[in-house]
Amino acid sequence: MSKSHLLQSILSATQKTIVRFPLECITALIGMVTTILLSEQADHTPNFNFYAKIALSCSLCLVSFLSISLYFSGNNKRLVRLISSLLAGVLVCTFVFQFSEKITKVEFLQFIVLNITLHLLVSFSAFIKNYNQERFWEFNKQLFIRIIITGIYSLVLYLGLAIAITAIHELFNVEFCDEIYGYLFIIIAGGFNTIFFLAGVPEANNKAIPLNLSYP
Repeated sequence: MSKSHLLQSILSATQKTIVRFPLECITALIGMVTTILLSEQADHTPNFNFYAKIALSCSLCLVSFLSISLYFSGNNKRLVRLISSLLAGVLVCTFVFQFSEKITKVEFLQFIVLNITLHLLVSFSAFIKNYNQERFWEFNKQLFIRIIITGIYSLVLYLGLAIAITAIHELFNVEFCDEIYGYLFIIIAGGFNTIFFLAGVPEANNKAIPLNLSYP
């Protein structure tokens, strides 16, 4: 495959992912930028607490939006899906922003429990209306494999770029800011990792490409 075809394929896949999961991609972008801003703040300052709550809200909104998107997959109720996602986003943000100015251990545990619950919701939200055992397990098998592949790709990409930055610094005496490796990690973990994962989320109700249970 030529470089132009490869680039075109990557751009096409990215575009399809953004069209399929628009709110999820926007949330990932907001969370990524907020986390970068958060890393520049001193602990427990007003800006730090504000950015921290936005980042926590984005992490919950992302999985909430994904669960709703999967629930409405296979139909044309885009307006209902959008309204449902926005309502879920408002509830999630209200939940996070009612935390104390300095988040307590109990509040953080509440966040962790809700986060785990929403992640589990992703695994079966597409099958709430029409449950099929074989499609359910095939969907989750593909989802699990995608998580592993995404983690490996993200790690390799981060290490490759980090080594490249180090080599440029050592060989050509190009100065980079001290936080560049942290920024790079956030961009890959929050941006690339999310979009790459979403690009491989299987369609549970696609009649053209049905989910048939199979083991590798």
